[in-house]
Amino acid sequence: MRTLLLEHCLTERPPDEVASALSSLSRQLSAIGNNLNQIAHVLNAGNHAPVSQVLRDIQAASSETRALLRNLRP
Repeated sequence: MRTLLLEHCLTERPPDEVASALSSLSRQLSAIGNNLNQIAHVLNAGNHAPVSQVLRDIQAASSETRALLRNLRP
């Protein structure tokens, strides 16, 4: 988010583009947070998810976030 705001300041990117980009990023981060909360809930309930699957899910979420950030940059 900081990078997007700095880009706006340095490149004079239109504010509505920055707001749209930040909104998209915020939704993605929220989805990742929700996924992590669901994982924590399952583990706290005594159920144990396979570590390999959790790591794959985290990797997928991380890849999606990186792709979103790449697409948001001009």
